[in-house]
Amino acid sequence: PEVCEDLHAFVHVGLASIALEGRASGHRRAFRKVIKWSDDACSVHLKSMGSAHYCDVCKSASLFCAILCIFAIISGLVCLRLEMQRLFRWRDHNCAKSTAVVSATATALIQIMAVGVFHGVCVK
Repeated sequence: PEVCEDLHAFVHVGLASIALEGRASGHRRAFRKVIKWSDDACSVHLKSMGSAHYCDVCKSASLFCAILCIFAIISGLVCLRLEMQRLFRWRDHNCAKSTAVVSATATALIQIMAVGVFHGVCVK
């Protein structure tokens, strides 16, 4: 306990890894450790902090977030196609307009859900 009293550590959680940074007061040398969620030794590294379960949870959450982002990109491309179709007067129908609005709303909701899922499951 006396060794850790003057330790100032920062934890940065990302989609691919967790970064640990720290410096003991009075020491010039800082440490930095990056642990990837997909690393086999992730549980071993985080076990000393009592957080070994985060490896599997955050790995699954980051995969789910990546899949949702892919769906958002696909939905955004569909929305862009519909908006381009509406540029011409003879193709501007109410059906295309309503489909574009629904597609744009779905894209926004998917992106919000992707960030919310990762933040709620892994960061908090």
